[in-house]
Amino acid sequence: MPILKSVGEVGKSVESLKAVLNYVSRKDKNTEKVITSGVGLDPNVDKAFSEIMYNKRSYNKVNGKMYKHYIQSYSPEDNITAEKAHEIAVKFAEENFLSRGFKCYVATHSDKDHIHTHFIMDNVSFENGLKYVELSESDLKRKQYKERYEKGELKKNERPLEDLKKSSDDIAFFLVTKGLKKAKEVLTYIIRICTRVLRMVLYPRL
Repeated sequence: MPILKSVGEVGKSVESLKAVLNYVSRKDKNTEKVITSGVGLDPNVDKAFSEIMYNKRSYNKVNGKMYKHYIQSYSPEDNITAEKAHEIAVKFAEENFLSRGFKCYVATHSDKDHIHTHFIMDNVSFENGLKYVELSESDLKRKQYKERYEKGELKKNERPLEDLKKSSDDIAFFLVTKGLKKAKEVLTYIIRICTRVLRMVLYPRL
């Protein structure tokens, strides 16, 4: 199962947003070991940057933290491919960010000993201009969040980190086991065909 990490330190300038997008996309470097997608954004990193800035300027939200950064990583023992990790990451971003009004740039790296994916999310909602609020376990104990969380009444821009981690695990488990089920079905079918052919060869008159 992947480990989802929230990166606390993020930039507060336009330059920092551009720099982190260039870093995760490996722009101007060897891109053989990086897979990128735009979830609600253009897959081209320069166009994605422009789209994020257009959204921020539309709501006059060009100050403060410029993005939210998550990393989803796998152990070498997970034996997962970069393609499968990226499929999981895109699905995760669609269900947890885009569906809540936040566009995201997704980049999966396989240039280290462990495969990992970066999520660079525009922290300004394209639906209403509200900024994204990540809630820690301690935040959920505070009066302003506790009661609404227990009643399932948090706003779309408010997201508990533990809920994100659970979603990450659930999506990874579903997509990985789905592939295994398909492989099992194919293997079962091949065995059935081989058994039928063998029976015809050994017992041609039956």
